[in-house]
Amino acid sequence: MSSFYSILYAVTNPVIMEQLSVGLIFSGSGNVFYKFSTEKVRPLKTLLPGSAYQLLRDSLRNIQLLAEDTNKSKHKQELNLNYMELVPS
Repeated sequence: MSSFYSILYAVTNPVIMEQLSVGLIFSGSGNVFYKFSTEKVRPLKTLLPGSAYQLLRDSLRNIQLLAEDTNKSKHKQELNLNYMELVPS
């Protein structure tokens, strides 16, 4: 299985495409790893309009939930396969 990673950015000035990296998402070995920096996100509250900051927070939270759900469903799938191997035919 191939690996994939992406740096997550928040655009602070769309006119000049100024952006700040706030997190990282990585997929490999069938798992999804995700982490964002609260130290980088917190100052954006003063740089972004309130609705844009809330959208950023919601988006980061949704990515986290999706990564967790993906990992849980993969784990359930592995448990089912392991159980099926134990059941005599």
